[in-house]
Amino acid sequence: MTEKKKITFEEAYSKLEECSRTVSRESMTLDETIGAFEEGVKYYNLCAELLDSAEQRIMRIDKETEEPLDV
Repeated sequence: MTEKKKITFEEAYSKLEECSRTVSRESMTLDETIGAFEEGVKYYNLCAELLDSAEQRIMRIDKETEEPLDV
């Protein structure tokens, strides 16, 4: 896969929750558990990246709209 599909924070978070539920199941093999954990880490990192990006956008907007107070 050469192109990354854009995924929303909500979709990534939902996938992270799904991975968490999968890892919690007792009927999985060790390899299946590790695979689900690895996938969960990828979605965790993606969520963190999307939140950081949103924070930067908010900070930029706040800075652009900041007006000096008339004192």
